[in-house]
Amino acid sequence: RPAMNRLLTMYEVARALGRETTLQGILDKVLDLATASVEPTYSYIFLRSEADGNLMPKAWRDPKRLERREISRSIVMRAMKLRHSILTADARTDTRFDQSESVVIGEIRSVICAPFIARDRINGVLYLGRDAARPFTDADLELATAIAFQAGIALENIATQGERRLELMTLVKILVGAMDLRSPETRGHGERVAAYAAAIADQLRLSAEEAEDVTLAALLHDVGKV
Repeated sequence: RPAMNRLLTMYEVARALGRETTLQGILDKVLDLATASVEPTYSYIFLRSEADGNLMPKAWRDPKRLERREISRSIVMRAMKLRHSILTADARTDTRFDQSESVVIGEIRSVICAPFIARDRINGVLYLGRDAARPFTDADLELATAIAFQAGIALENIATQGERRLELMTLVKILVGAMDLRSPETRGHGERVAAYAAAIADQLRLSAEEAEDVTLAALLHDVGKV
């Protein structure tokens, strides 16, 4: 029975994340799933920065605090180095980690840190904490790892879509440039129409995807002249 429940949870995780199309949507859904499945005292998501490769906090749920708390960086770095999830029942006494961080961990003793891995690349971690009265179990570790695995795939898909969108926008700029060369007297017309169209889309409260389609259509409305 427990094994069947874990399989059902993993299926629900894959289905829920598969429906998300934005980065923030994925991060919120991961935290929702982690909260419902593993019941942590708090949960954090750190993503790797494209600029310098450092891990940056991008989303968290911490009902007992209004501000973001410090977390054990030695636990995070070990999970990143080993490329697999880590569970500690009491981080303050676990010899694998920096004991000087015990003051940071405070009343939170049990920690799970699960990396987001896709295409052999780690792009972030899911960091969960519990108080001493309810340490995480191996079953909790399995569920957190499954959530992080699916999240890694979803995040990689979002990144790929972003790269394709950049390629599309580069092509659009080339076409717009070609139109300007053909008709210098109307240079910038496409951009101006696109600006008006974007403002109208905003007033109509169109979705982000619809507004982007409208803007692209406006930029290219005269492309047939080329």
